[in-house]
Amino acid sequence: MINKNLKVRISPMTGVIVTGLLSSSQRKSFYRGEKEKFLLIEEAIYEKRQQLNKHAETYGHTDPRSLNYSMELDELINAFNRLQKKTTD
Repeated sequence: MINKNLKVRISPMTGVIVTGLLSSSQRKSFYRGEKEKFLLIEEAIYEKRQQLNKHAETYGHTDPRSLNYSMELDELINAFNRLQKKTTD
């Protein structure tokens, strides 16, 4: 289940930053390892893609907020790819 208060940001220096209200069980699972990071980023990608599609349907793909959502989605996908590359090297 996706925590609606959970926010994932990408920091160029440190990688993935998760903010929001995390329960103690979510905190434990987040720090367990790479698999959990993959799941968090995948959930964030799904949510951001839903947000982008919903907004773009109403306001169009060239609306500044649609473009912002698109850039945020790109950052999440790039973070996912970096994490995937890191685990395969």
